[in-house]
Amino acid sequence: LLTLEREKYALFATFLFTFEFMRFVQARIATIDTYVVFFILGAYYFLLRYLKNREKIDYRALLLSGIFFGCGAATKWTVLYAGLGMMVLFFLDLGRRWREDASFRMLFWQRLFPFCMVAFIVIPVGIYALSYIPYILVPGHDVSDIWRYQGQMYRYHKDLRATHPFSSPWWEWPAIIRPIWLYMGEGLPEGKIASIVSMGNPAIWWLGALLMLALLFFPVLRRNAALPFILLGFFSQYLPWVLVPRITFIYHYYGCVPFLILLIATFFCGLEERSSPYARWMWVYVLAVLLLFAMFYPILSGETVSRFYVARFLRWLPSWTFFI
Repeated sequence: LLTLEREKYALFATFLFTFEFMRFVQARIATIDTYVVFFILGAYYFLLRYLKNREKIDYRALLLSGIFFGCGAATKWTVLYAGLGMMVLFFLDLGRRWREDASFRMLFWQRLFPFCMVAFIVIPVGIYALSYIPYILVPGHDVSDIWRYQGQMYRYHKDLRATHPFSSPWWEWPAIIRPIWLYMGEGLPEGKIASIVSMGNPAIWWLGALLMLALLFFPVLRRNAALPFILLGFFSQYLPWVLVPRITFIYHYYGCVPFLILLIATFFCGLEERSSPYARWMWVYVLAVLLLFAMFYPILSGETVSRFYVARFLRWLPSWTFFI
């Protein structure tokens, strides 16, 4: 996974995530999704550490991956989607080890299998249960209520029939069709507005979507060793939303964005490997990402700004609502 190991492209991916609109907004208003993405990244990072070690089994990496996964699931159920991708990656690697090393089979049943049961089932379930301590300590409640709460949450999401003016289905998210308008300032001077909008940086989301489509329709492009990790991480968190019947919002795509950024980094790394002059385009792209962040900063941060500026330069699509 050379793309993920080269310092320049690690910094490049970090830069993109730093100036990604939704990361800035969701973190700044302290939504729970910020912690969810942190735990997902931690779980995948330590799983990657395990996958990269071909000579021995890195039990420490597996344990830390399971802990991060448990913390994420205790934060929000959607982390279970990420767990699907982790499971597929683990079993693909397991199959490879099983075929290449006959002695591994005994090691699997004696040590790896029971260890993984503890790391990815016992510990996450324990962390999840411990997260209910504040509820259990309330007079009139006990441990048995934990199971009842699960049923209540499941029925709520299953039976929810609510509507919302800023809801959007899963197929609209990559194209940023319907951002969420979160805040509107009041009592401002004539011609001034203040808004906070949660949306993606078009330079990142639109290029990422184009690259994903290219990979789907042109299999020859999937030869990079990092792509299975990136694609499974992305689609395990994106495709489950296809089956969700309740209303959804663009921020549900937030967990997919880090893997979208890794895909973009892999793309530019591939360009450099094929022809060094192409590497210059990466710096043009960096400037475009930074420029867009500066342009949209007022409506990402709630700063008071000219209504004309927002209407003339930032409202690129009719469905983008930034003010009344």
